[in-house]
Amino acid sequence: MIKYISTKPLFKWYTKVNLADHCNLNCRSCDHFSPIAEPKFADLAVFERDIGRIAELSEQQLGQLYLLGGEPFLNRDMPEFLRLARHFLPNTKLSLFTNGLLLLNLDFDKYWDVFREFDVIIKLTRYPLMLNFKAIEEKARLENVKLEFFGLRKHKMIKYTLNPNGDCPLFPVVECAQFNNCTVLRNGKVYLCPISANIGHFNAKFGQIFGTNEHNYIDIYTARNFQEIAEFLSHPVPFCRYCDIGARELHEWTRSNGTIDEWI
Repeated sequence: MIKYISTKPLFKWYTKVNLADHCNLNCRSCDHFSPIAEPKFADLAVFERDIGRIAELSEQQLGQLYLLGGEPFLNRDMPEFLRLARHFLPNTKLSLFTNGLLLLNLDFDKYWDVFREFDVIIKLTRYPLMLNFKAIEEKARLENVKLEFFGLRKHKMIKYTLNPNGDCPLFPVVECAQFNNCTVLRNGKVYLCPISANIGHFNAKFGQIFGTNEHNYIDIYTARNFQEIAEFLSHPVPFCRYCDIGARELHEWTRSNGTIDEWI
């Protein structure tokens, strides 16, 4: 019998939205499939509609909203996304995840005013790069912008191994760190995790048909309330059978070669 995971209350619930599917770093085995994604940005009109609906369902009490990618700084409309997010979700903790490669670029200097105005937390991942983290930290301090470091475990990445046969047992799902914990909002649909939300990039690159079942997501426009979404997220979905949790492994961070063995 599948173990039931308790639903999360609103103040603990968060969702992620990709502002860009592609990236300027391209980590091996990325669970967003950014190294093999075609360059694509979030649609501002779709984002406005979706965040407005999430605000309605949550009565503007969503715990956290994560804006990420790919690399979100590649999306030059980022300030407008932040403005809309704060407009609809005035009480929500708003975080922007980045690899930091563009944070000190003078072309983006004006963004610091936006981060401060909309109370955005910059979440900087410490990849093993020749990047001046101290300079970024000092810049954030001078700009009075919140900065938090999001470190890799000893420069390790997780390979979230996929099983092409889609016949993995569901009972280990409760051991998955992403299950009911890494919710993704994409084009009006809420997914359990970034792997299921972004699997289309993998399918397009390698000619696969993983995760095409409509029961892998819940449509926010047919959901009647937040509780219905929370209930959906507390159970495994058909896509979970593609995830071989027992075969997951840690590996040294490296850049991707874009080959299928990084995910299979």
